Amino acid sequence: MLITKYGLPWAKDSADQTLAKEFGKLLRSLKLGGRTGLGFYTLRHTFRTVADEAKDQPAVDYVMAHESGHMSSHYRETISDERLRAVSDFVRKWVFGPDVVAA
Repeated sequence: MLITKYGLPWAKDSADQTLAKEFGKLLRSLKLGGRTGLGFYTLRHTFRTVADEAKDQPAVDYVMAHESGHMSSHYRETISDERLRAVSDFVRKWVFGPDVVAA
């Protein structure tokens, strides 16, 4: 499924990064915009750092939409929803604590 805003895709192969712009709008609305080192890519870096501790590199790469040049990725057809959920649950627990109920 392609997620869109105003009929346009959120993610594009161009310098015009819609998702980063929308995240910037959110930060500004929360009066957090303009702070050095706080932005969409900081969020991605933090997610990646924490998610790597889930110890499922292919699932983390998939969540991050990273393409890998490894031979194994050429043969992998899919990654189960359970593995993807395990990565997101791991990060959720890191952010909110162990007592949070998974969504």
